[in-house]
Amino acid sequence: MGIPGAFIVAWLQSVPAELMFTFFLITGLLQSFLVPHVPKGGPRCWYSSVNGLMTVVAMSTDAMHHWVAVTVLSWLTIQATVKTPYCGRLVFVLSFGYQMVMRYLDYTGRVPLSDTASMTMLMHPLKLVEVAFLCQDQGKPVSVADFMNYLLFFPASWSGPFVNYKDVHTALHSEVTVKAKSLTYTVTRTMETLPMLALYFLRNIYFDVDEMLKDEFLLKPLWYRMGFCIISTVAFRSRLIIAWLVAECSVAATGLGYDPNNDTIDRELFRAYDIAVSEMGTEMKQNVRGWNCSVQKWMATYPYKRIPGKWPKLLKRVFAMTTSAVWHGLSPGYFLTFSVFPFFQEAQEAVWKLKWPLSDNKAVNDFVYDPFKRLVTAFMMAFVGLPFVFREWDPVLKSLRAVSWSGMYVLASWVVLAGAVGVMKKKGKRKKRVEGEGATKAAGEGGQEGGTPKKDEGRVKAE
Repeated sequence: MGIPGAFIVAWLQSVPAELMFTFFLITGLLQSFLVPHVPKGGPRCWYSSVNGLMTVVAMSTDAMHHWVAVTVLSWLTIQATVKTPYCGRLVFVLSFGYQMVMRYLDYTGRVPLSDTASMTMLMHPLKLVEVAFLCQDQGKPVSVADFMNYLLFFPASWSGPFVNYKDVHTALHSEVTVKAKSLTYTVTRTMETLPMLALYFLRNIYFDVDEMLKDEFLLKPLWYRMGFCIISTVAFRSRLIIAWLVAECSVAATGLGYDPNNDTIDRELFRAYDIAVSEMGTEMKQNVRGWNCSVQKWMATYPYKRIPGKWPKLLKRVFAMTTSAVWHGLSPGYFLTFSVFPFFQEAQEAVWKLKWPLSDNKAVNDFVYDPFKRLVTAFMMAFVGLPFVFREWDPVLKSLRAVSWSGMYVLASWVVLAGAVGVMKKKGKRKKRVEGEGATKAAGEGGQEGGTPKKDEGRVKAE
């Protein structure tokens, strides 16, 4: 590497991760506004890829060789297996396996990774798998240039949201992107996220989630602890939401998703967060779909839908959620949150689908059931998310104890209620079936007994 290179790496490693994240978010946003004004094709691809490469090098520091290694191995795998039905799966196993090994070595302290280097490995496997399945479906690989242009597309390259290959290719080769009203999008998106901006600045003063780990917190009433759990976990997520807001605006600034026919930007192509769905939904399934939306779509497209063979829906959800846990890291809290979530979701769905008293009344639904469901869902999302927030076993167990394990009691009540109703429904169906079979048998016997006299009557009349 040489003395200058070693000096630069040492300096980059000394820069606080939060400062580096902020720097690349802001500079990425400013540079993104120039993308549509660079001539399409080669010049625009060079502009994007050089910026992306500089970002990867600066953030990876001395772990850059891992980024290069998994990229080269994935490309060689695509070339060798593109005409087989295993191309996408092999790259999936390779990229996530490599990431998992690196995270394990980092977690055990054998090969420490900086926070910034770890972030560069976050979105990378998603893009590699996206290209692999695309090549598999079309039966031929993309060019090396297009492959690297996609991987090094600098807006949101490490922070998310995830953007797919075709949309990036269009943004780099389209003339109309210069007409995209990206500044309007930025202002609109900022206004939509104002509540999270407020929580972001208030979180350390009033809603510090670490308060839940203090012994005196248990002296508070349960309703207070549950309410604090909801607000503090949302406040904890607000810093991620601010980063996504800037990253979304960076992607929009490139003109990606611009529709010239309607003169609008299709935000669904790169939406990372939907406050209305994620924080105010009536079901846990809705809430989780509003969080990190673009990655959720990726998880639904590949780990969930493209699993070989026929798996029960619940097991497919568990597999997709476990993939998400591995993607986030190897802390026990990640696996606990993502592995138990499908069971909470299934139990809630079973109860929420039941026929509730007076549920046909719109006023009762709007003013009683909906607020109740939203409140319960908000708490259960916070409860299941506590391991994600605290990560390690000791603080995770303390945080669950801080709310008296109340989420587990809610889950148990859902399971018992759904099970009891299910048993009653089965008994009701069995009873109806038995009664129906008895009625059919009785009708058949009655028809046979009553049929002979009628035939005799007809014969007598004929005679």
